[in-house]
Amino acid sequence: MMYFIIFLSVLILISGCNTQNKPITTKDKAGAKQDSSVLLLQINQLENELTSANNQIKQLQHKLTREENVYFLRNQLDIMAHTMFSAIMFNELDRVTDYLSEKTSIEENELITKKPDNKTMIYDITWIKNLHSDLDYIRQRAYYLSDDDSSFTAIYEFIPRPVEHGEFQIGVLHIEFVKENSEWKIYHLYNDI
Repeated sequence: MMYFIIFLSVLILISGCNTQNKPITTKDKAGAKQDSSVLLLQINQLENELTSANNQIKQLQHKLTREENVYFLRNQLDIMAHTMFSAIMFNELDRVTDYLSEKTSIEENELITKKPDNKTMIYDITWIKNLHSDLDYIRQRAYYLSDDDSSFTAIYEFIPRPVEHGEFQIGVLHIEFVKENSEWKIYHLYNDI
């Protein structure tokens, strides 16, 4: 009986091993090739999507870096503008010349800019001289950097002392800065029309 149990165990073991090693048919090979083709297409599609996503991330990182740099520049030029306002208010015009473009000069009551077309732009600075820093409100409302990074425009809002009966006059001033020899300089001032 024991021989019979050993014989039966060996027979079961052999038959179990044979079913796992069944031969691969042509039909199985075709199905595997089709499955691998589908998988390769999916891999290629995922690789393309990954490349596209990486490109979008690089573009967004570049845009974020530019915006951070523009904001830092905005802060620097705002300090320059406020220093200019202060110097004009206290009639210290020689301090202003350090901040002016090579094409811009300042005289008693005027900021004079030579434009590339040889036109001269004159801006009357008398109203800035008449500001009272302790009562007046000056703030930057907007700013933008040109696409080629060669000019920067800052837009300021002025709320001077009450004119009468608590009413205020609001003035809007644009300051155009230009980059000269890797330094930013005040190029031109103009009011909103």
